[in-house]
Amino acid sequence: MCLYQNGVALGMEELLTLPRYTGHLVLEDWAHRNRFSSFNWRARLLDLKAKGGPRDSVPPLYNPHPVKMPDMQDPQMTLHGYERYVEEGSLVAHIQYWVLVPILRKKGEDEQNPILV
Repeated sequence: MCLYQNGVALGMEELLTLPRYTGHLVLEDWAHRNRFSSFNWRARLLDLKAKGGPRDSVPPLYNPHPVKMPDMQDPQMTLHGYERYVEEGSLVAHIQYWVLVPILRKKGEDEQNPILV
């Protein structure tokens, strides 16, 4: 679940009606346009069942940082980062938070790839 839209925090009523996305969480060092050989982390939530191969369920989260990690009491994890997109020819970055909840599968269901919502 994405908690912000265009950099603005959503209200409780909006959060309750947000779509929930299911996919595979991928954290990667994104080297695109990396002039200074620094780490550019990117989090992606991929829909592996999409036609034509894996696709992003939501826009990627750049420079993700954990805000809340799961524990025995609450399995929810929260990541903080930035969404980037082009608006009127300029690159725009907005703050974004993702709330992720692991989904447990039955034994034998593609155990190599955990799913997060």
